[in-house]
Amino acid sequence: MYENNHSLYKPRGSEAKKEVLIMSYETARDLPSFKEMELQLNGMKLLKFLLPADQKGVPKEIESKLNELAQLIDDFYEKFGERHWIFHDMLNVDQVRQAIDVNENLDDAELRLIAMHADPDFLQRVLMKCNGIPALRKRIPLVEKARDDYLAGRYYSAVFTLVSVIDGFVNEFESTHRGAHTRTPEELSRYDSAISHHKGIASVQNIFLKSMSVTIEEPIYEVYRHGIMHGVAINFDNEIVAAKAWNLLLGFMDWASAKLKAEKPKEPTPTLRQSLKRLAETRKNSELLKHWKSLKLLPNDPVFVNDDVYVVCNEFYNAWRSRNYGKMSNLLSSMNRSGREKLMPKLVREEYDDHGLVEFELLSIDHYAAAGTDVTVRIRLDDTSTRQAKLRWLYEDQDGEIGNSMKNDGNWKIVMWGFSFYKEEVELE
Repeated sequence: MYENNHSLYKPRGSEAKKEVLIMSYETARDLPSFKEMELQLNGMKLLKFLLPADQKGVPKEIESKLNELAQLIDDFYEKFGERHWIFHDMLNVDQVRQAIDVNENLDDAELRLIAMHADPDFLQRVLMKCNGIPALRKRIPLVEKARDDYLAGRYYSAVFTLVSVIDGFVNEFESTHRGAHTRTPEELSRYDSAISHHKGIASVQNIFLKSMSVTIEEPIYEVYRHGIMHGVAINFDNEIVAAKAWNLLLGFMDWASAKLKAEKPKEPTPTLRQSLKRLAETRKNSELLKHWKSLKLLPNDPVFVNDDVYVVCNEFYNAWRSRNYGKMSNLLSSMNRSGREKLMPKLVREEYDDHGLVEFELLSIDHYAAAGTDVTVRIRLDDTSTRQAKLRWLYEDQDGEIGNSMKNDGNWKIVMWGFSFYKEEVELE
């Protein structure tokens, strides 16, 4: 644990002047995506009489959920913004609401945020998300080391590694080759994302960029990049700085996603007919999901070899064994392929060409959701080593969006596909 009195949360020296906030978006409701949704909802309300009887309440339901999310983001920054936490899209909204509403002092509420970032399953999902960004995918081995050090309490090592990953990933993200330490708060906070709240990434970047020239021996609780990397801030080995380093990495990942989205040609606003069709699809999916049940299959189950995921896994590993990298790339999730379809066979070759597959064995198929399945596999390579991994497959519709396997209108695609996920002599449950 740590002391309640965070000394470096208090203004020091020239910092005692009133902090100047970068005026990004004053509230979550000012974000373009929220405003666009509000316009669509207003249109639906005016024409609600056209909706089928069982869908007339849908616009109100959507509006309620939208308002809840906007309020949650604003409440998050109201409570944790001064301590420089970022609301990224991997946060569990129910846990965030509990951290905000719980009748505890701020230090104890902050411990709840730290716990979210320290959950092993959460960190595994972070690795999955890294796999979808080319500049981060090649840095997954470093992120894994940071995870292992973090969970083992080696916070100093996790912080160093994560800061270097952030700098390297941001530097490679664009052809201009500018690291995270060269980005101004203004350019990071101009995009349509919850990180662009005025207490979000812009405020945190001011901390990240803060220059230090005098050695600070007292404990710090922020990711002061300059002080940490240059050996000036020397007492940062604590769970708060480490958790905030993960939080900052995820903030930069959301920035990258929002920037790419902003650079894509804007899709035309859906017509009322299209919007109503989508609402009907949503309602149909909800009804189907009420009847869905999780299922874990083992090799001795009679239906194991007939399972759809078993079939597509065999396709993937047989393609690897025959070095058919084009077929392997076709089985990757759209979140891995988006915007670089023609490049994917080359990327897959670079990932697997040095690792010849001799044989493979599927150990379990865990259908944990209607659109998600974890497959545990053991492989043997041509260097005689054996490795094991738990890899995730997603069910995608014809448009490459996350679908519903109960509708049988899409295909299973692998999202955790890199060789770095295969661990030598590691027993997985």
